[in-house]
Amino acid sequence: MSTLGDQLRRQIRYLTTSARLFDEGDESEAVRLAVTLRVLLHDTPKSHSLLQLAGLKSGMEFLDTAIVGGTDICAGHFVVKVEYKTPEGATGLAPSGQDGLVEVVPAPDGGGRIVAPLRRRGHETLKPFQEWWTTCVIDTASGAKTFSRKQLVWLMANRDGGAHVDPRGPGDDYIGFANHGHGILFSEEPNAAPHTMRPFVGNAAAESVRQVAWEVLETLGNDPATQAWLRMN
Repeated sequence: MSTLGDQLRRQIRYLTTSARLFDEGDESEAVRLAVTLRVLLHDTPKSHSLLQLAGLKSGMEFLDTAIVGGTDICAGHFVVKVEYKTPEGATGLAPSGQDGLVEVVPAPDGGGRIVAPLRRRGHETLKPFQEWWTTCVIDTASGAKTFSRKQLVWLMANRDGGAHVDPRGPGDDYIGFANHGHGILFSEEPNAAPHTMRPFVGNAAAESVRQVAWEVLETLGNDPATQAWLRMN
């Protein structure tokens, strides 16, 4: 019979393997990432997450890489701030409008692609689990702060074919986010007419879940209590 230590190491291997396959181009691995994240993190009145069973979760601080209402515009490894001046001559920094876990990088066709950063971007904080898990940090075309990490992982795992296929589907907000991200459009031409605007490409829901998996692997790998527990179990 597997011990809790065996189970935790197994789930970490699952998370690492699915992350690698996703990064190699298999976008469908996002649903496996979501299922593994659910096993590790999601508690209900009838079931307990693996980190809760191990007695680790309540004392952990999770790496939070989300941008929420900041002024940083992240594009690949570049971070840009846009300054503006008021009529009175004061200088300020414009809000980025880039809330969430993903960013946009140049695509081979000259457009923009939504991707998981898979790195620290200079604004990270550590958060207690419940705050990290349940705070809505993801903007979508449907509105500001539509999803938390918990909601996004649950929808992908329970309704979008991870552990369950719900005939009702995952909902319009989720589908819109997966297909269109934050709803931002771009054009390579200045002052472009609306019909020439192009959407960024990429599955924002899948890339966001990939970034959540990156945060969790970084958290587990750098948490002294977790590493000590794994050595003893």
